Amino acid sequence: MRRWAGGFPVYAATASGAHISDIDGHDYVDFALGDTGGMCGHAPEAVTRAALRQLQNGTTMMLPTEDSLWVGTELQRRFGLPYWTFTTSATDANRGAIRIARMITGRDKVLVFSGCYHGGVEEAHVEIRDGRVGLRNMIHPNGVNHSAVSKVVEFNDVAALETALSAGDVACVLTEH
Repeated sequence: MRRWAGGFPVYAATASGAHISDIDGHDYVDFALGDTGGMCGHAPEAVTRAALRQLQNGTTMMLPTEDSLWVGTELQRRFGLPYWTFTTSATDANRGAIRIARMITGRDKVLVFSGCYHGGVEEAHVEIRDGRVGLRNMIHPNGVNHSAVSKVVEFNDVAALETALSAGDVACVLTEH
């Protein structure tokens, strides 16, 4: 949210459903509904109750619970996939997916789309600027040779995507829906 229109960011105070109120008392309709808000809105009553119940039982126990068994079974029933891994963020999910893709393919590169947010993984810190690949949002290279681990193309440029994939060095493609 560093590139907020208007010169300064809105500081959120509360959120409910598709609405956000800022610290200055202004109300907004949240058309982004990013991260978990995109699944069911902000602070849905059933989720709030379940979270409060779990907070009272303890957090970050790092062990399975009865709830995790039920959730895993329900996800398998709904989506037909037998195994599930839960992560704390999309960044962690991408990190795990990249690792598995590299192990399966033996390839190093991750392809991302310029101007899209793919989480905080090193491979996604690139964009196309002035026709060249560069680091996005003024991110420091952090000792990573991005040309060895990343490829970037413009979103919806199918020809560029086909060309980038034709070299056979891409382990996976990160994209948003």
